[in-house]
Amino acid sequence: YGAIKIDRRSNVEIYNCTFVDFNYWGVFFQGGESPTVYSSGNKFHDNIVTNCAGYYGGEGKGNLAACGQDGMLIYNNVITQNRGTNYGVCIKGVEGYNKNVKIHNNTLSKTFTAGTTSWDFAIEIWNWLGGNEVYNNSITGSVDVGGRSNTKGTSTYSTWIHDNTIGQNALIASENIHGILLEGECEDVIIERNYIKNVAQGIPYGIIWATPENFKNIRISYNILYNIGVADTFTDWKGWGIRSQSSSGALHSSDNIEIWNNTIISHTYGGRTAMLGIGVPSFSTATNVSIRNNIIQGFAYAVYGSLGVTGASVDYLSVENNSFYQNGYSNIQYDGITPTHNTTQNNITTNPLFVSSSDFHLQTGSPAINTGLHIATLLYDYDDMMIGNPPEIGAYEKQ
Repeated sequence: YGAIKIDRRSNVEIYNCTFVDFNYWGVFFQGGESPTVYSSGNKFHDNIVTNCAGYYGGEGKGNLAACGQDGMLIYNNVITQNRGTNYGVCIKGVEGYNKNVKIHNNTLSKTFTAGTTSWDFAIEIWNWLGGNEVYNNSITGSVDVGGRSNTKGTSTYSTWIHDNTIGQNALIASENIHGILLEGECEDVIIERNYIKNVAQGIPYGIIWATPENFKNIRISYNILYNIGVADTFTDWKGWGIRSQSSSGALHSSDNIEIWNNTIISHTYGGRTAMLGIGVPSFSTATNVSIRNNIIQGFAYAVYGSLGVTGASVDYLSVENNSFYQNGYSNIQYDGITPTHNTTQNNITTNPLFVSSSDFHLQTGSPAINTGLHIATLLYDYDDMMIGNPPEIGAYEKQ
């Protein structure tokens, strides 16, 4: 089944090893789901793991699997899953129940084959229980935050996903290609300074589960979402920058969704462009949705809006100081839901004047310079430079 299993043990360190072609896992740190006593002090670093994940016992496994861990460190590994098995994941944690886990400076690659592979997860972990970080990784594939108990516990956040490169080497002919997914019940998640590329759905949240779920205190800031769409020359309107999804009839809810200072660019594959830049929550109840200081460009259907579910509502929607350029529906909101307490103001529709088609720094004279709305909780831009007051619109401050 696998190479090494560490069962409810602490202070185990595995490093400088190579694992190749095991059936269901390479290394499995099993700490309980959910544990009464957490495993702590475990480390997995500087290893090479290749094609050691498969499907067994009703569940997909991981090249590295980790559940019931407190403070585990996973870094400097090269993990590759390219043998075509449907459910193999680079790093797996289901049911998860991890806290204070740091996943950083890894190179992860999960091969997705359209029509064969169901999911593109390079990382799939459920029930992130506070203090977890995913940062400085190079990821071919997606990051999945799932389960029904993603909470911050005694930390200031449940999960902080930052400073990663995530996505595919090129667009794929499938809508099931993601950057970072939030599914299940998620609270206190921060997604910032990531470069997400060549995916159909940059950051989808509210994946269609049948049971009611809550999304609360989600901040998405200073990310670049580039070449969003699907490699399909026959049909327009495939691809979403930040997508809200809800199953019809499920009483999902959200509160305090903050989408600030992102740069979101549609693809132009075969002359086609993607569908929607930002999805306003299409939940039974959504309150305090803030869309500020973003640059959204080239989406065919609309720049932002809600493809509403019957009975859905939005209260306190703020859409302010954004740059909306070359989007469909005249660069205005398309909505199946009429928000209550809607503040839409100071948005511009002129060319933001990027340095180039792939460099989204701003040229001198850009209308996005010094025209953003000051947000006191944001301190550093995509380049980790101090943010001015007023800030620029988009992911970069002008230096």
